[in-house]
Amino acid sequence: MCKAHVARTQDRMSTEQKLARYAVPGSRLRGVAPPAAWVVLLAAIPFLAGFYLLLPPTGLSRTIAYPAFGIIGMLAILLGVHMRRPARSGSWRLIAVALALLAFGDIVYSFLSGDGQEVAYPSPADIAYLGGYVVLIAGIASLIRGRVAGGDRTALIDAAILAAGAGSIVWFAVIQPGLAGTVEPMVGVVSMAYPVMDLILLGLGLRVLLTAARPRYLQFLLAGVAIYFFADLVYALLLLNQAYGDANPVDAGWIVGILLIGVAALHPSVADPVTTVESSDARLSGSRLATLAAAALIAPTILVIHEIQAGDDLVVGLVLEWTLLFGLVLVRLGITVRELGATLQQRRHLQVDLAHQAHHDPLTQLANRSLFEVRLAQAMATAPETTALIFLDLDDFKTINDTLGHATGDELLRVLAGRVQRGLRATDLAARLGGDEFAILVEACQGPSMALAVAERALAVLRAPLSLVDRQLEVHASAGVAMGHARSTPTDLMRDADVAMYQAKAHGKNRVEAYVAAMHGEVIRSYELGTELAHAIETGAFVLHFQPAVNLTSGAIVGAEALVRWNHPQRGLLGPHEFIPQAESSGLIHSLGRWILREACFAAVGWPTRLDGQRPAVSVNLAASQLLQPGIVEEVAEILAETGLPPRKLILEVTESALVDLDVARAALLRLRGLGVLLALDDFGTGYSALSYLARLPFDIVKIDQSFVAAIGQGRRVDALLAGILGLCDALELVTVAEGIEEGPQLDRLVALGCRIGQGYLFARPVPAAEFTALLTTSRETQRQSPGVGAFTALVARPVVAAAV
Repeated sequence: MCKAHVARTQDRMSTEQKLARYAVPGSRLRGVAPPAAWVVLLAAIPFLAGFYLLLPPTGLSRTIAYPAFGIIGMLAILLGVHMRRPARSGSWRLIAVALALLAFGDIVYSFLSGDGQEVAYPSPADIAYLGGYVVLIAGIASLIRGRVAGGDRTALIDAAILAAGAGSIVWFAVIQPGLAGTVEPMVGVVSMAYPVMDLILLGLGLRVLLTAARPRYLQFLLAGVAIYFFADLVYALLLLNQAYGDANPVDAGWIVGILLIGVAALHPSVADPVTTVESSDARLSGSRLATLAAAALIAPTILVIHEIQAGDDLVVGLVLEWTLLFGLVLVRLGITVRELGATLQQRRHLQVDLAHQAHHDPLTQLANRSLFEVRLAQAMATAPETTALIFLDLDDFKTINDTLGHATGDELLRVLAGRVQRGLRATDLAARLGGDEFAILVEACQGPSMALAVAERALAVLRAPLSLVDRQLEVHASAGVAMGHARSTPTDLMRDADVAMYQAKAHGKNRVEAYVAAMHGEVIRSYELGTELAHAIETGAFVLHFQPAVNLTSGAIVGAEALVRWNHPQRGLLGPHEFIPQAESSGLIHSLGRWILREACFAAVGWPTRLDGQRPAVSVNLAASQLLQPGIVEEVAEILAETGLPPRKLILEVTESALVDLDVARAALLRLRGLGVLLALDDFGTGYSALSYLARLPFDIVKIDQSFVAAIGQGRRVDALLAGILGLCDALELVTVAEGIEEGPQLDRLVALGCRIGQGYLFARPVPAAEFTALLTTSRETQRQSPGVGAFTALVARPVVAAAV
């Protein structure tokens, strides 16, 4: 644009000034590492601009320096393409070609104006200049295309409006006065071409400004184009007013703008892939609408000023009327924009809600399986060796659903999910995978010990008692932990954690197991075992063994615990720990438990009586799901009637895991108690709050867990705790049975502390029914020879319990 005005006013512009206007440099300074080249160039901008202004206004130095900026810019871009390898390298090469054409135009102009000769306008140099403009516009347009989905037509139109508004000012202030008196068509066309090219460059810069995604190199490009345009505009105004002279500060504006574009070419962000983003809703803001309205009013404002100067009141009135109407329409449009903004805000909230629902469990608000698998895949792709996975599964949750209903079960899951979530680090992710199964992703895990600690914390918060719908519940869970490694996949890790979790259930529940390779074979065996177990129940492949319960004072057998064994055709006789967990998880425990109860009662009916005329009682374990099933009382009553066993000769043992819901458990126990059977709390001391069970539930017998017996003699605290338990039970008139007695000193200490009955290998291992009957006969003969053998009966306060044992 400015070179046209130079020609019209016959004020020759120096070669250096012209080149400085159009060059887009970016230089690599010798000795500076490539990654810091853009920093060096950015820091050098004020020094280079000041150096150029300090050169002599006339002479060879400026003539050489001016084209040098264009050449340096071209080399900088080529260096940036080679060094950064940007995705749009073709666009940068177009900009480099544009700089070459502009520099060539400056060289031609300097050659034509040698020896002070006047250069005709337009000249061959203008061909190079205009070609450089066209290629520069094409390069920048190609560089910024496709950054917004759908082409971002709204931002493109807004940029055109603002550029057109600026064009009104340029036409009124520069072009129209400059074209006055021009008679040659070619001169007018060329003179118009320059400002049009400048306005197109301005529009491209505005297009970048109005785009939502602006990486750093585009920000430098935007700054360079803006400074370049305003320096051009100021220069043109100075020329019209004949105020421009050599070494004018406006030259510094051109240099700064050009070098900023050079910084953009060298910036590291130029190597980033071009990403397409959604259009920004900011384009509907009130401030943006006001800016567009101001741009649209520039032309009529200029017209009003011109007509006031000319004294044409009619045109002034019509323009003012048009402006008023435009303002009213603008106000109406602003209201529409606000309404649309509110609608878009609601839509955004809806999208956020839908995205949350798509990736979160609706019941617990934890991550769902879909989101969890995505996060797990990301973690395994970046750092598999420090990725740990924890699977959690509630123990006996089906019992809660069956007894309390699914609504209570759902509320329980919500409460427990909140507990798990609050116990995690911000970087960990908890998810509900389905049903009562949860998972925890532990990233940046420092080893298996850390993962195990996270799992133990999760189980601890789950164990804490809670009140729900006026009920106090006790919930336990089993957890499996697996660590990733370099060759594992997300599927492998999920499988391993699942395997470890089921091993925790198989080994007694309410515990954590870490995955080891040997577990895989155990899972296969467990699956095969489940299939065989159903067949074994149908064919009656089970037998009962009985472990005596003895009077610790006399040594007489006062009862026996019925323990089931599976006579497996290949593996031989299997203990309950090898198949009972499988029976519970598969639901087969109900039919198996019914068989055990019936066979135990039939066996007890045939046992010989003691000298006092009483038969020993038989103890049968009830699983949690058995106790809480609706028909358990009727089932026990039916078996007692069928076998003829007196109810007081049957002791039903339940563990604390069966007491998840104290209210439901208490109701079931009271109904069983109403049949006349005795109730025993098994494995006392291994749960969370067993003392509350003694106070609230109708137990007759307390079986002290073998862990207490094994710890006898290991310190005063252990003995004091055991003495306290025995004293408490005695105060509550509860008979105590010590389990797992294996050594003489343990027996002596228990007797000294007042324990009444015991079981353990010290007396006898579990034996088949025939062998146990023989033991009873031997015990009867021993009683005849020892007059003190009936002392145990005197120790028992309750007549029912005394008659039973």
